Amino acid sequence: MAELAQLQRLLLDLISPRPVIDPARLTALTAADWESILRMVRQHRLAPLLHWLLTRDRAGLPVPARIREELAAGFKRATLRALVLRRELVLIHRLLTAAGIPCLALKGAFLAFHAYPQPGLRPLRDLDILVPADEALRAFDTLIAGGLVRPPEYQGNAEAKIAIHKHLPPLRTAPGGVTVEVHARLNHPNQRAATLADPSAEPAFWQRAIDVQAGGDTLRFPAPTDMLLHLIVHAAVDHKFDNGPLILSDIAFLLERQPIDWPRFWQAADQGRLQRACWLTLRLVEHHWGGDSMRWPAMTESVPGGERALEQASLLMLRDLSTGSDVKLAHTFVHQQSVRAKFGLLFGRLIPSKARIASGYPVRQDSASIYLYYIPHLWRLVSQRIPRILKLRRQTHVRGELELLNDLQSWLAG
Repeated sequence: MAELAQLQRLLLDLISPRPVIDPARLTALTAADWESILRMVRQHRLAPLLHWLLTRDRAGLPVPARIREELAAGFKRATLRALVLRRELVLIHRLLTAAGIPCLALKGAFLAFHAYPQPGLRPLRDLDILVPADEALRAFDTLIAGGLVRPPEYQGNAEAKIAIHKHLPPLRTAPGGVTVEVHARLNHPNQRAATLADPSAEPAFWQRAIDVQAGGDTLRFPAPTDMLLHLIVHAAVDHKFDNGPLILSDIAFLLERQPIDWPRFWQAADQGRLQRACWLTLRLVEHHWGGDSMRWPAMTESVPGGERALEQASLLMLRDLSTGSDVKLAHTFVHQQSVRAKFGLLFGRLIPSKARIASGYPVRQDSASIYLYYIPHLWRLVSQRIPRILKLRRQTHVRGELELLNDLQSWLAG
């Protein structure tokens, strides 16, 4: 049985058109190896893209018939799902527009239909809708009045949620079963972002937005240059690439079909202290998909430690999502610079602010009953989260992930 890192590298090559693949790499795989690859494919929504490449650029590779059948079925499901989400996006746009609320659809909603060759190649989990921050709560209420519902598992207080997160609690469309998140900002309101203005707070961001016809409706999306930067921040900064290798094809197809204002892109990266995140992500795309349309500033000619960071990011893109949140928390703890900071993090998790409790439970933070909700919070922490993290620390591959995450975060920070 092949090592996990070998299978990860092979899958990254399979879902990218540029690498040359020796068929012997596939004939050497065992049934258990193929199951490991399928697990990564399912977790990271790669079946449609892999099916497409295996029927076009890599049709001659020796892939078992049962694997090809599962990939083809995944492509069919994703295509049908894309049509459902497109319909729901149009209906959401109509509701918000009728209420006089500006709105932009983010990430996958644009990429699937206006960047990828076919919508089914880019599976969509949900719809992210950006509105001006001062309209977020009204947009949330407007969608509920229009028929969207709050899932029972997400009953946190909306006002508390938006105060500490970039989006409100998820909603769900009744007929389509599509999850919708109303965003009040592009970036997480963390300590780093607090020193920088959110791009969506600038009037010019909304003025640059592009219009796309969808039947008789005109949908709005961020300008391609803004979208490119947002994709990189989301993947490299927010997720440290654990949102998977679709970021590679997302950017490759975006660059292929949409114009990018490269001087403005790199100026925004410089202002946001995002040069390394942008360099790393675009170099990954260049390595796997090619980069003829990319334009590089002088600072990218030589980035110390860049090649090592490329290898680290490649492996981190196919992490096990079932343990992702626990690994991320363990990494955050290890990355604290002092004992005091570590203690502060632990205390904040054990006894979070009233705002955080209210954001996860159906209670106002100024209500006297909010203290009752600390009981289920602590119970979940003690009975589920802590045991999972303690179990993870005994697993060799998790320790390796933590080391990769720590090194990558240090490199991104320069």
